[in-house]
Amino acid sequence: MCMIAPLNPHTDIGVAEGTGTKTYCTDTARYDPANQGRLPTNFFTDAKYAQWGTPGVNEVRQITGCINPSSLSRLNPSDQGGQFDSSGQGNDGVPSQSFCILPGNNVRGFYVQLVEPAENRFCIRCCTKNADCDHTHDTAGCEVAVPGYYGPSCS
Repeated sequence: MCMIAPLNPHTDIGVAEGTGTKTYCTDTARYDPANQGRLPTNFFTDAKYAQWGTPGVNEVRQITGCINPSSLSRLNPSDQGGQFDSSGQGNDGVPSQSFCILPGNNVRGFYVQLVEPAENRFCIRCCTKNADCDHTHDTAGCEVAVPGYYGPSCS
């Protein structure tokens, strides 16, 4: 699994939208070591994968769960969090031209990712249709923007 994180150490998610980002991946998902960072093995503490809809028509896949933000130096553990998505900045995405790749290299046109270090929480949703990826609740948090399982270990 990969996710977008700030390029610079100890940076708030909202600040990173303007100062730069980088993709960080687990060892099994990392395919471009020169351009992708490595997520520590203890970064994800609990997660659940879900999918529904018809592939290529109205498919939605998401991962929700808990993180150990202090294990990734790019995150500020006290940051309330923020959102990266495919619809920001004139539908070019934040970061620019970002997208979601699923198993089998199936690219989905739309995604939303929230990282909430202070809540030890993350969520990622990939969608065939833009309407199925809620980009409008970036300040409401994962539980509103990407409802799902967040486990007892997030707190």
